[in-house]
Amino acid sequence: MRLLPLIVLGLLAAQLSACSLFIPRAKATVEPISLQKQLDSNHSVYTLTFAADVDVLDAFRGKTSQLGTRIECSITEDENLAYDHRMTYSLIGEIERDDRPPRDDLFTSKLSFQKKDQYRDLSDAAALDMLARKPVLPCTMKASGFFVGYYYSKPFTLQASDLIRLIKGPVPSQRLFLKHY
Repeated sequence: MRLLPLIVLGLLAAQLSACSLFIPRAKATVEPISLQKQLDSNHSVYTLTFAADVDVLDAFRGKTSQLGTRIECSITEDENLAYDHRMTYSLIGEIERDDRPPRDDLFTSKLSFQKKDQYRDLSDAAALDMLARKPVLPCTMKASGFFVGYYYSKPFTLQASDLIRLIKGPVPSQRLFLKHY
């Protein structure tokens, strides 16, 4: 019985010391570069290529294991982009490094329209209906780490009209450049 309080104290000390390992770096500025529609297992995915002024795959600077690094965008009136809040409808995808030249600060995310708590993607037709009512999609990059909490980028936006154009277009689509680099 005396062991339990010692374990609790040890876990508390570990939590507090882990927090001191991470001095938050500045929030990343995410600059969307391009979008392209592709098929993945019979559903549409939208590959977002973006630049970031921080290595978003090492947001905690190697001090802890980074988990769940993703882009998430609101496609409805629910615009709560907090890490622990899962929107009912969102455009979401995991982040990978884009090693293609000419830049080394590029990342990609294969985004898909999703409904919370369903293990299948939302159809393009359903997403199109929601996008028609929303001109701009607020987005953020999110990451979590063991014992250190969450990391967010600065908010950024995607234009609903760009996604609507891709949804209505052919698969695979031409790469739609959002900004020139």
